[in-house]
This record gives sequence, structure tokens and C-alpha cells, in this order.
Amino acid sequence: MVGDPQRDRTATIRIQNLKENDGPMFCCRISIHVNMREKQGWQNRHGTYIYFKDQFSIEQPDVVPAMLGEGVSIPCVIHNQSPDNIEEIVWRFGENILCSENNQYFKWNKQNFTQKVGRWMVQKSETMISLHVMNVTYSEIRQYCCEVKTNSGTERKSAHGSQVVIAEHRNDPGVTQSDILSINEEDSVTISCSYNDPPGQVPLWREVFWRVGSPSGPFAYHPSELMVHPSYRGRSQIIGSADLQINGVRMSDHTTYYCFVMLKFCIGNNKQNSTLRYGSGTQLQIIEKNRTSAETTVSPRTVSSTTPGPVQIPVIFAGVGVLLFLILLCIVLIILKKKGVICRKKESKKFSPSASMAPQNDVRVSNVPSSITATSQEDAGGTVYAHLNMESLQQGKGKTNKERPLSSDNQVLYAAVKPSTDQVIYAAVHIS
Repeated sequence: MVGDPQRDRTATIRIQNLKENDGPMFCCRISIHVNMREKQGWQNRHGTYIYFKDQFSIEQPDVVPAMLGEGVSIPCVIHNQSPDNIEEIVWRFGENILCSENNQYFKWNKQNFTQKVGRWMVQKSETMISLHVMNVTYSEIRQYCCEVKTNSGTERKSAHGSQVVIAEHRNDPGVTQSDILSINEEDSVTISCSYNDPPGQVPLWREVFWRVGSPSGPFAYHPSELMVHPSYRGRSQIIGSADLQINGVRMSDHTTYYCFVMLKFCIGNNKQNSTLRYGSGTQLQIIEKNRTSAETTVSPRTVSSTTPGPVQIPVIFAGVGVLLFLILLCIVLIILKKKGVICRKKESKKFSPSASMAPQNDVRVSNVPSSITATSQEDAGGTVYAHLNMESLQQGKGKTNKERPLSSDNQVLYAAVKPSTDQVIYAAVHIS
């Protein structure tokens, strides 16, 4: 015996030169003696089971927390034995803490490992044979015990199995968490959680769990490593009574964390009742390394969600592509402008305001012989205006054209001359 049980209220036994035939179950008993006679005593019914590293053994978690309606897997880990050698699996269940006292069971053998029994089925992997229960209800709040038999006849049984405890879909005000917490990538973070015992009740036992992403998400922390999600295994632990510490924070840790508190109460002789409560969740915001919180905005993710890398890289390349396209477009426009392909002034025929306002049926265009005398004047735009001799025009038209002659009341006529051509086009406007 080690220590002072009366002062420390803890009794510890140390066994030297442990042998395979020692135990494998050790149970602690406390007795009160009066006049050298035992008056009252208490004993732990679970006991402590000793596993030897090289021996065939099985292992289960003590508690499997669950939300009403979710699918639950109760692991049964096989040590030092290939699952291919497993001939038979038996899952016992019932209200008793000790597996040997539960007589209800379901059995699977090598021929029907994949057989579904109601909402129950066996899931087999390299090191584990789990019992999966779909859409758990309050009727599944029981003790589940795993028994394994090999093809050589060797058998292993759990001593106390796993207790399934169900929480309702509601946040308990007795469990308090902070709303948002920011932390730099690769640092360590502690997410606080506090809870109160129900008034007038003293729990026999307390346990804390942390789930990720949602109240039914994977476990960031569980007292049994069997239940912890691989991305948090070895990085998470409990500080104080319920605070979660995560070491080496990663960008994938950017999600919401829910604190679960399980309380076990004594309700009679060898009868217990357990309650499971959880908080409203704490959103953990991860600030990417070498950036400040003002420069980085990260959306919430779950453990199974994607990291920001694959999302940000296409956006960056798209922005660079748009910028290069705009620069190339500007260069092409400048070259085209210099070559005169675009933005070139069109040299069109210009008429005086009086000519443009004339009715369409009063405008006549003809080639006038160069013998017609005219006085001309050139404006700044290069257009030449000619004041024509009306008598010569009327004489020439009267002889060669059957159209009506111009009257003497006509106003002054102008001709728009395009200097770049050899032929002069005269527009005669008749105003009556």
C-alpha cells in the first residue's frame, strides 16, 4: 500500500514483478471497523483490468456520449490479434454496470458480420469491431459489452463495457462557454468551459467531453483515445475542471467547439443515473501565420471542411489574369490608334447650314463645267465655298436639262469642294 488513505482519502497499491497470472482484475474495497469488526463496507464493482502488451485483449471506452437521433459507434478494440482470426462477436447490453449481469445480447459470426439486426450492425476494421446503432433513442441508454471469440477458441470479454448517455437537442444554461476566440496559427489555445451542479445534488462522478463542428460532431477530446478524432489525437487535453487545450493550432481547427459535461448520481443501492449537458459552443477563429487579424478573414469550417488554400489560390490567379488582360487591351488600342485604324477623323462632305436645311426635292446635284465663273473662299476646315454666277448656270441648264429653270428669286448658291478629289461637286439649292 502506498500513501496515507486517511489523510489523502486515496488508497494505492503497488505490485512488483507483475506476472501474467496476476489479476487481471483488481478491485478496491473500503471498510469501516468498530471494535475490530467490520460494520460497513463499499467496493468498486468495475475494478481495474490489467492488459499486458503482448497478450490478446479487448478495450472499450467507459462512456459514449450521443445526441438524440444521431448514429453512434461503440468501439471494441482488439489488441494483439488479427480481426481475420475472429470467429464470433457478441454484444451484451442491459441496465447493470457489470457485463456478466446483462443477459440480453446480439451475436454475429464470421458468416454474417455484415448482417443488420434492426438498427444495429457490426462495423469491422483492421483493429476494431464496433457496434453501430442508427438513430439512437432513449431506449439505447444502456451498458454495452463486447465479447470476442477467435477461431482457435480463445475468448475475451469486457468487464464493464461502455455506457451510452444521450443529451437532448438544447443548450444547457448551466454550461457556460465564450462565444468567439481568436488565435494565431501554430499557437496553443485554451477554450474555457464552466458548469454548475444541480441544486441540492452532489454527483458521484463527473466527466467532460468536447465535440467539434456541431453537438453531434467528432470528438476533439474524450477520456478514451479510442473516441478522439485522428486530427486531434495527441494534441488535446483538459486543463482544470473542463477547459480544452489544443496544442499546435492548425487552419483546419477553425470551427465551433461544444463542451459536454456528464454527471452521475446515486439513486439507490447499486443504482445510478447519468445526465449529459452541453454548452452553446465557442467559435475558434484561426489567424493565418504571418498575417494579422485585420488582413485575414476566414469563414467557419468543420473538421471535414476544406482548408483555405484551395479556395484562395484560384481567386488570386483570376485577379492577375484580369489585370494582364486589361494591360494587353490598352497596348493594342494604342497601337491601333497610332496606325490610324481607330479614332481617325472622317473627311466627309460638308454643306452650309442653308444647304442642309433645304427640302430634299429642292436639292439638285450636277457636274458643272469649269467655265462657270465663281468666287471662292476656304474656311479653317479645308472646305471651299464658291459663289456661283447665276446667269451662266441658268443658261447652261436651260439648254441641256429638261428640268425646270431656276428663277431669278433664288438665293445665293454654294458648292462644297473636297480638295482631295479632282472632280468638283456642286450642290444647287433652290429656295422658293
